[in-house]
Amino acid sequence: MLGSKDEPILPLGIAARFRNICGAIVRDKLQTWIMTSNWKNVPSTMKEVLWATLKEKFTFPEGHEDSEKKIVESFLGRCFRNWRSMLNIEYVKKGKNTRDDFSRIPPEMWEEFVQQKNTSEARALSEENTRKAMKAAENPYHLGAGRYVAKIAKWRREEEEQRLASLSDLFEGLDQRSRNWLLARAPVFTPNGKVTFKHPTTKKIYERLEQLAEMQKKGLFKPDRERDQLTATIETAEHSAFQNNQESYRKRDHYKKDLEEKIRAISKQELIEFFATQQAQVMTNPTESDPQRQVEPPLQLANTGYVAPSSTSSIANVRYPVDEIQVVTMLVESCELDIPTDEGIEVLGDAMN
Repeated sequence: MLGSKDEPILPLGIAARFRNICGAIVRDKLQTWIMTSNWKNVPSTMKEVLWATLKEKFTFPEGHEDSEKKIVESFLGRCFRNWRSMLNIEYVKKGKNTRDDFSRIPPEMWEEFVQQKNTSEARALSEENTRKAMKAAENPYHLGAGRYVAKIAKWRREEEEQRLASLSDLFEGLDQRSRNWLLARAPVFTPNGKVTFKHPTTKKIYERLEQLAEMQKKGLFKPDRERDQLTATIETAEHSAFQNNQESYRKRDHYKKDLEEKIRAISKQELIEFFATQQAQVMTNPTESDPQRQVEPPLQLANTGYVAPSSTSSIANVRYPVDEIQVVTMLVESCELDIPTDEGIEVLGDAMN
């Protein structure tokens, strides 16, 4: 059985063994690839070696090799990124050399890796990742190897047993996502029928969730897919932190604005060229379908500079099948994602496909 991060969670104990062996294979086989920051750039021949090595350790169900291989490669990519991060934290930042632990890393390659990690951009990214890790440490979860997938069924079963026993619901009014988040952080149920938490920030978030649930009951808060109970509560809890990080947010906003303008300019030019081509085709033989038709010049849309076909042009009746629209280029692979994925992907290039 696979968990939320595509790693095996059953039978018991398999998750830790699978994770440890994948990490060991990556550290052993990819020592000469530490300068490759993007897992997609690791050659397929090298990935085949990793897959073959892993199949020597585990037996996979027959008949599904393509899907199994894709899942395994995704997990190996996560191990590779984690290992490169560990090399930076445990060796580069501490001034240690890898010769004793990873002897097959060429000395000149290690020096290049150290220089890469000491650039201002790399240090800024490292500081941001450290800030995120510290924030996550404020509300640590306790789930075990199976993560949420292995726990949610158990929590729902316990809640149903409490309901049948006519016991009070200590998380009344909270949606399932909020319940799961709190239950993952080891709540303590006191003798007087209250809930508390070991970490003060978790306790504060729980109290705010209770207040928000009461506001929702009175119609003062209406959750939606983009802003549910937990999202709204954590946004409030982090408001003071935002005040201390306005400069970094401004830099990110400025970067996004530049990126949006660049994409808009490229899209605008491509659209202009497309309509110009179509209009030229129509004007080459304007009376083919109707000798009486007069072809008007293309319209210029106000304030945009986009060229649109005239209302009498045959281009207005052309249909373009949706299946002919494809994404063929990623403009900026290094663009940082606002919300990293469960797999730890933090840049757009790693999130392709």
